[in-house]
Amino acid sequence: MSTTIPQAEPVAVTAIRPSPSPGMGFFSPEEPPMTMQIAMVGTDGIVLASDRKWGGDTGGSRETHHAPKIKFSEQRGIAVACSESEVSLSIATKIMNEFKQSDHESSCLALERIANSAMQGFDRERIARPQSHFLIVLREQSLRLFSLKVGPEGQNCTQVFDKRRAGDPGNPAMFFAQAYYAPRPIKKLAILGAHIVLTAAQ
Repeated sequence: MSTTIPQAEPVAVTAIRPSPSPGMGFFSPEEPPMTMQIAMVGTDGIVLASDRKWGGDTGGSRETHHAPKIKFSEQRGIAVACSESEVSLSIATKIMNEFKQSDHESSCLALERIANSAMQGFDRERIARPQSHFLIVLREQSLRLFSLKVGPEGQNCTQVFDKRRAGDPGNPAMFFAQAYYAPRPIKKLAILGAHIVLTAAQ
């Protein structure tokens, strides 16, 4: 499970294969002013695509910068795409660090438990906001894709067998996923993922 992503660009697509092998990165000079992630299950792996724009309020003004929203570990066999917030980043980091080999037997329960533990570090005012949504790829004997939603009401994890969007609900760019997604080689799905993320910014 690996990728090569140009660090200066705002769009990242991670193509994940069942066994360690050279991955691929696609990028575009366009700059999406929003946040969106999409995951698609292919015939030979799973694709995670995301914008790279982070923002935050500093002294009454909103500042932005570019940084990866897809965290991955080749050694641990896990990749996490998270939306823009300090809470989301904290949960994603905890998942990356604490998900164990033995957790594969009950992956959703383990992911919900880790997310709940991470939420304890934030006061209720900080988490009283729309749900954080994570797209998670786990590799054991095979690749599996999970959707994890975390919010004030708790955590909910489900396994995904085709495609799933996170962030920017209702964006019309998802038309392309509905119309053109099919289980294809990840090289083709990576191009579709990049197109969806870029179109979502228009």
